[in-house]
Amino acid sequence: MTVKRYFINLYEYEFWANNKILTYMESDTPSKNVIDIFSHMVADMKPWVMLLNKESVSDNIECLPSWNIQQCREALEDVSARINGLIYSFESTDFENKLSSAGRNGQEFVNTVIEVLTQIVTHSQHHRGQIEMLIKDESDLNLPTTYMSYLRNKNRSHNKKIEPTLKNARPI
Repeated sequence: MTVKRYFINLYEYEFWANNKILTYMESDTPSKNVIDIFSHMVADMKPWVMLLNKESVSDNIECLPSWNIQQCREALEDVSARINGLIYSFESTDFENKLSSAGRNGQEFVNTVIEVLTQIVTHSQHHRGQIEMLIKDESDLNLPTTYMSYLRNKNRSHNKKIEPTLKNARPI
């Protein structure tokens, strides 16, 4: 598997997991803590995506916003589309490219594209784990968003025989 294919697969998981949490948030009444953690998780993707896009990253990007669920949806759709577009546009050699950025304290950091893409996913999974625990405590609902949950869900979907319907029928 190429590095590009690996990240395409990993970000398919990322989008699935984030949408699973967001769908729950839209269909139930999540606590402010759930919304705040999700808002932070999505907002914190923006400076990393800007870095990947070689855009100037401002010090005043809000990574702890107080968004409502609709704002979470809009921000997630925007950042997901940007990440997806970047990954598909990268050549195999681009993943080793070095990116330079300044931390909040002004210290200069250099990371590869691989490291930045990995940071986004691991940071998200950390916060999805927190959200899962809050949801379990608040509603007794088990909402797994692990990578293995994704793969098993995906494999179950692929192994199902699809009966022809008007929606999926193809002319012979």
